Amino acid sequence: MHAKNVTLIMLTRISKDGLIVRSLYAGLGIDKGPETPPGVYARIVEGRTLYVNTTGEEKNITIRGSKRGVITGTSYSGVIRLKAYDAELVE
Repeated sequence: MHAKNVTLIMLTRISKDGLIVRSLYAGLGIDKGPETPPGVYARIVEGRTLYVNTTGEEKNITIRGSKRGVITGTSYSGVIRLKAYDAELVE
């Protein structure tokens, strides 16, 4: 596992509110990632965006334009709906 990923995982466990983690992003060379609703995390990986819903409820994620889900094959326009504890990789 890459050192930045290990550091981010360790810091995430330390800070539930994310303030410590976000303050270290620049120094570690980590990009923030797309805006998401609370409980949904997103990262851009090789030009695709991975969204993970870590909550027990459905979440809507606003997106610009149209995207295609690599995992589900779903076409999205304007919004991605993730079920509880669901994930999607879009391009």
